[in-house]
Amino acid sequence: MAMPAEHGERFVPGAVAVRAVAVRAACAAAVALAVCCMALAVTTGAAIAAGPTAPYTATETIPVGSPSQYKGSADGIGWGLALSPTQVFDVSPHTNVLTVACHEQSTAAECWAPETITDSDGHNFATSGEPGLYLNQSTGRLYVYATRGSDDTGGVVCIDTTAAPARFCGFTPLTPWYRDGTPLAGVTASTYRLGTLDQGTTIHCTITGSNQAGSTSATSRTVMIPIHPGPHCAAATETMTATRIGLVALGLTRARVRRRLRDHSDRGQRYEDFFCLAPIGIRVGYPSPALLRSISSHARAKLAGTVVWASTANPYYALDGVRAGESITAAARALGQGNTFAIGGNDWYVARGKGATAVLKVRQGVVQEVGIADDALTATRASQRVLMGSFS
Repeated sequence: MAMPAEHGERFVPGAVAVRAVAVRAACAAAVALAVCCMALAVTTGAAIAAGPTAPYTATETIPVGSPSQYKGSADGIGWGLALSPTQVFDVSPHTNVLTVACHEQSTAAECWAPETITDSDGHNFATSGEPGLYLNQSTGRLYVYATRGSDDTGGVVCIDTTAAPARFCGFTPLTPWYRDGTPLAGVTASTYRLGTLDQGTTIHCTITGSNQAGSTSATSRTVMIPIHPGPHCAAATETMTATRIGLVALGLTRARVRRRLRDHSDRGQRYEDFFCLAPIGIRVGYPSPALLRSISSHARAKLAGTVVWASTANPYYALDGVRAGESITAAARALGQGNTFAIGGNDWYVARGKGATAVLKVRQGVVQEVGIADDALTATRASQRVLMGSFS
């Protein structure tokens, strides 16, 4: 699947777009789900095959009994309802566990006990306050918009309501855009508009549809986005490890870091420096007197005047595969268990590892910056809070 990049020689943030070309995969009588860069269909009894697209449209009017007959009517928030000629299916809203119940329309008796739907690996799905759903009357397949708990991926869950109880029959992800191989959390539109952070990275789109009979996927051509350094800022170089981001390393003195990266500013901060790189720079922290007072005299002598924390939103850098732009759920899986601190308008996720500590700036569940900190300052939750409070 070709995906042309519409950019010229000069990069202008916000004025460039990468558009995916639709790939159609459907069978006769399939319910097509128009998603991101291609249209996929969930089918019954056969693997997904190439063919014409079936538009996702459905309008049905079925008489409904008294609301008091149906499960969920007494809790004040209601459930999402889907109706067959003889049954009503209830989908639990606003929960981390996707539950489906079935009642007979004529008597309100349960068809089967409420069933929790998980994928083939046992992962749960979360629903919104008003979950979107559609029941295919001919196949008995119920399709529900939900978020997969294992990686925070939004998509469409297929539920076979002809089984007793209902069972999982597939999941079609709706998070198809990737920057340098990292899924971009919450980015689901068919067109991706490039921004400053995309310079020097690769962008591609992919999606997979699956059901009981099989699965298929399509991936666009990967597009390399050029770097356009400013008049002073150099392009990002080197790599990120547990102890360094490019030319900035934990333990270096302020003077030495400034010699390595000469285009910098403290922006009025006594214990921080901001080093200019294209497309975006690195923020560096040095211990303040208050921070030094919180540690032992031995550690104080070692760390005074040196880099103890560094962070960047530059997607060129990744720590154990974690880059700015991905979900905190996926990042936490890669970095291990950590502590979260709400400071100002941001959350800071601190995960202590071998040799150094990962520090992530998070907003609304999406990683904004990826950073590292000296292990000597992160031994306990209390010390982690002191560290982050001194820079945030």
